[in-house]
Amino acid sequence: IRRIFPGLIILIIICVPAFSLILSPDHLVNFSQSALSNLFFIPNIYYWTQSNYFDLSSNFKPLLHTWSLGVEFQFYFIWPIFLFFIYKLTKKKYLLYFIFILIIILSIILLEILIKKGPVFEVDGFLYGKFVKDTIFYLTPLRMHEFIFGALLAINLNRFNNNLLNEIIFFIGLLLIFFSSIIINEKYYFPSTISLIPLFGTFLIIFAQKAKLFGYVL
Repeated sequence: IRRIFPGLIILIIICVPAFSLILSPDHLVNFSQSALSNLFFIPNIYYWTQSNYFDLSSNFKPLLHTWSLGVEFQFYFIWPIFLFFIYKLTKKKYLLYFIFILIIILSIILLEILIKKGPVFEVDGFLYGKFVKDTIFYLTPLRMHEFIFGALLAINLNRFNNNLLNEIIFFIGLLLIFFSSIIINEKYYFPSTISLIPLFGTFLIIFAQKAKLFGYVL
């Protein structure tokens, strides 16, 4: 809350009077609901519930980009509880690595299964009418694996001291991100298997944070 709320509150304070003058009454109602959803930590869920065939254009959703804050909030609430129970079972790092990597693999498998159900859910009324692309994009459980890449870095702070090796790893990470920015477009579901490319790229850059040359580039 201390990290995210100050900027968020200022954003909402600035946007409310500005968009009260610009938006039509119907769009203003939706805007107000999206602002409230942020204060209750659920903007991603709000935008997901609005997602259907009759959804508004994103041009009329000034706070649409705050969906990611909802995912962050929910992860930060869930993850400590999850870790508490995991540490009750084991504190051995190799088992933690195994559990985290297993979660990533299972998460990607689940994503691919859901994608094959698309483009719209029609499973015995379950989430009927919801687009698969929006569901996997907005909902926190389907984005947990992205955070777990960070968790793998957090539980192991050991890094290489060889600067040349760090530069190479850093460069590979940059290449993966650059490559993904070229090949990933609107035809792909995201997140999915394809999202592993920029995830690995980011992972490598953070891991090789001691790289001096490419560090200066950034």
